[in-house]
Amino acid sequence: MNEKEPTEQVVTPRAPLVASGPGIEAKRDTARPGGLGWRERVRRIPSPRGAMIVFLAAGLVIASTFLNWVQGSTGWNIVYRSFGTSGFFPLTWWSSGLLFSGFWSLALGILVAAGAVLLLLGRDGGRLLIPCGVVGAAIAVFDIVMVWFNGGFFPDGPALGLWLFLVGSLCAIALGLSVMPVRENAER
Repeated sequence: MNEKEPTEQVVTPRAPLVASGPGIEAKRDTARPGGLGWRERVRRIPSPRGAMIVFLAAGLVIASTFLNWVQGSTGWNIVYRSFGTSGFFPLTWWSSGLLFSGFWSLALGILVAAGAVLLLLGRDGGRLLIPCGVVGAAIAVFDIVMVWFNGGFFPDGPALGLWLFLVGSLCAIALGLSVMPVRENAER
């Protein structure tokens, strides 16, 4: 019988796409041969320092509640005294639009702060930060667009509080991505 000997293939390793350095994981993504996933390209912030930065973002979102959102009304004023009425209003509507009140920025700011506490305790707080940031950014953009489209009702446009709510929410998204740990041997 004619037996064939097994042939050996020599595989030469490719150079990494991202240089290794402090805080950068240069591990190849197993789901995409030859490429790095987003998590390996994003610089990871260590937990204590990352938690302090997340607390600052939470403070920014919470502080935006008590700053002017529209001419003379803070987000907190809109919660309880919505344009001349009284009561509790998580949403305020009038003849030409809808506005989310400061209740949402306060609630989301508290949840972002809870994500920072999770980070300090060694838990994965990034999983809480990303959805809170996305919801906060969506609410802030919705309110900013509503205020702009109702220029007759709000001639001064969106005020500083709404813009800080948007910036704080975007920071929560970015920080959530940067504090999430890299999964070892993640199966997809």
